[in-house]
Amino acid sequence: MPVQKKNPLPNGLYWIDLFAPTSSAPNTKDGAAIFTAWTNANRGRVFVRRTEEFPEPLLGGPKRTWILFEVQQPPGAFPFGLGYPTITTNPDESSTSATLPTVPDPLEWLQSSASSLETLALIYVLWQWSKGR
Repeated sequence: MPVQKKNPLPNGLYWIDLFAPTSSAPNTKDGAAIFTAWTNANRGRVFVRRTEEFPEPLLGGPKRTWILFEVQQPPGAFPFGLGYPTITTNPDESSTSATLPTVPDPLEWLQSSASSLETLALIYVLWQWSKGR
């Protein structure tokens, strides 16, 4: 998905992943706090549409927050130290629909795998046949 690098952000719908410090990642920049300060400074121009917070990872690392937001009027400069916001047109976007990779169709995968297996079997039979000559 394309990211927005213009600053200030043009009108539109965006999402961004933000991270915050935890006991296992105390030096992480508090992206959620920085983003909240930016939205507060741009009240009436920037609107948070959805926030999804995730628990601290079991194996350690920073806490993740995913935010869908809309810019309706030119805001002040975006804090790009947080990363570039991703452009979206889907107002129903969620953290899972926004970040999950495309999964291949299982039937197509099985067919391509079966074709590969058939080729391997044919090569094996020809190899065995050539050894017997």
